[in-house]
Amino acid sequence: MDISPRSIKKARRNAQTAGVSPTFLVGDVINLTGVEGAFELVVDNGCLRRLMFNDKARDAYMQAVLGLTHPSTHYFLRCFVKNHQKRFSVEGVFSIGMMEPDEVERRFGDEFNIENLEPLPPGLTLMDAVYLLVRKGIESS
Repeated sequence: MDISPRSIKKARRNAQTAGVSPTFLVGDVINLTGVEGAFELVVDNGCLRRLMFNDKARDAYMQAVLGLTHPSTHYFLRCFVKNHQKRFSVEGVFSIGMMEPDEVERRFGDEFNIENLEPLPPGLTLMDAVYLLVRKGIESS
C-alpha cells in the first residue's frame, strides 16, 4: 500500500519483472478502508517516520498495524532514529520524521516482541534503524 499511485505503478512493474504477483493498493495507512484480514508479514519501509510531528497519526498507524496482524505476524520496520549521544546539526535538515530512540519500544512493545534491531553505531547522529518485530500471542486469562 502506498498513498502515491506513481509508487504503486513502479512497484507493479518491479513485481512483474521479478515474476511475483502481490496485491498493491493505493491508500492511506492510517485510514485502511477496504483492507481486511491479517497478514503473515507487514513491511514498513519508511512510512511511520513520515508521519512526522503527529502523535495522533502515529497512534492511528499503530492501530492500523494491529488490525493487519495476528499472533506470530512478522513486522519489518525501517525508520530514522535520533542518536542523543551527539548533537544533530546537519544544515537544512532538522529532525523531520526522526523517532526518539525508545519510540518503537514504547509504541510496539506491549503487542510485539522486538526480535532484532540494528543498533546505532557510536558517533552517528542519524541512523536508518531496522527492526524485526513479531506479534505476541494472545495470553490466556
